[in-house]
Amino acid sequence: MSESKPNSAADRSVWRVLDAAADRGREAVRVIEDAVRFLADDAALDARLKAFRHEFAALTALLSWDERLASRAADSDVGSALEGAGEYTRSSLETILAANFCRLQESLRSLEEFSKLALPEMARRAERLRYASYTLQKETHAVFSAADRLARLAAARLYVLVTAGISDDDVEQIARAGTEVFQLRDKQASDRELYHAGRRLAALFDRLAGSGKVPVRPLLIVNDRADLAVAVGADGVHVGQTELPVREARRVIGPGMILGLSTSRPDEAREAIAEAAGPARVDYLGAGSVFPTETKTDAHAAGLDYLRILNDLSVPVPVFAIGGINAGNLPRVLETGCRRVCVASAVTGRADMGRAAQELHTILTQKEE
Repeated sequence: MSESKPNSAADRSVWRVLDAAADRGREAVRVIEDAVRFLADDAALDARLKAFRHEFAALTALLSWDERLASRAADSDVGSALEGAGEYTRSSLETILAANFCRLQESLRSLEEFSKLALPEMARRAERLRYASYTLQKETHAVFSAADRLARLAAARLYVLVTAGISDDDVEQIARAGTEVFQLRDKQASDRELYHAGRRLAALFDRLAGSGKVPVRPLLIVNDRADLAVAVGADGVHVGQTELPVREARRVIGPGMILGLSTSRPDEAREAIAEAAGPARVDYLGAGSVFPTETKTDAHAAGLDYLRILNDLSVPVPVFAIGGINAGNLPRVLETGCRRVCVASAVTGRADMGRAAQELHTILTQKEE
């Protein structure tokens, strides 16, 4: 359709609205696309955003450039001198994306409403694009959530298993000692107890990060239950070889969350490596049991040799050694080339959990230095 314009009775101020809304939306789309293209390096999402930008351009091409330019009066716009709270500050990339998706959707709503005066076809197209933008926002949020979580996972060295009954004070001390990842694992707790514990831990981690008591918000992983991980707002789920298949777990949690998988044999590791770059996207491996453990009495004894095999395989995702690891035998684990460990009783079984976590974290970081 060639460019059109409202009927002659339309007020010039309506054109000012349409022109401003078109510019606002175009600028917002470009900010979002630049973030995805240059910061997320996600080709698939970038392609969808590019297609959306072209659709937006086709939509605004229905407006006459002559009318738009003739109505433009930026120097006398009463809103140009107004400054909103926080307009020139952004606390994170997430706030930049949220602000620009909001700007885009407001733009489309204005285009939709004011074009109804004379261009009903444009109104319908603007409405369709507005709904499409909601889906794009969800997809973009998932991509950047995943990137942030995976960056924290890559930097993590100490991972601690906790039960539903652990106190907030103990968790805080463990976190402040340098623990980057927590897993909620409690075979004796009911679903309701796990749900409330997960919500409590997620809120606690938000408070700790928000108050600056920890430099980075710890990751919260839920054992076995992908549905509960989503329900409590966790960062991910961990599954074993006999639990929900990784493809189904990924389908439940979506692309924005972390998926971990237990392995104890080279064939399991190779399958997991293949999944790391596939649709299931396994994000880290648990490797063990390295030493005998009371936490999982049925665990296959993989031993230190398994860690050496994984090191030789150059696994492309983080590997956390697990099973009977404590401050006394941790140096033997590190000698295999593994630099990350997951523990339970070595921390939660001690009277001073914070000090126990600090001891492990110190050994891990000293080895790196």
